[in-house]
Amino acid sequence: MSFLISIVAVAGIYFVLFPSKTSELAHLVGVGRGADLVMYCWLVISLIISLNLQFKIFALQGLMTELAREIALQTPRVGGGNRDV
Repeated sequence: MSFLISIVAVAGIYFVLFPSKTSELAHLVGVGRGADLVMYCWLVISLIISLNLQFKIFALQGLMTELAREIALQTPRVGGGNRDV
């Protein structure tokens, strides 16, 4: 994942230093302006990162549920769990 981040960072620096190349690439892929291409790429990358983070959150929630179940099974309560408050 860090390799992909490095490639995106280098590409971003390149396109900032040479904006005419961004416009050329935009015309090759059918986008009107280079700025629009950069925005579309940013949008796609942001969505991918958001989905990746969401899947990691789901995995961590599952691990927390398993851990809570294991702890609950290892520490039973005496007296049925009823407490007077």
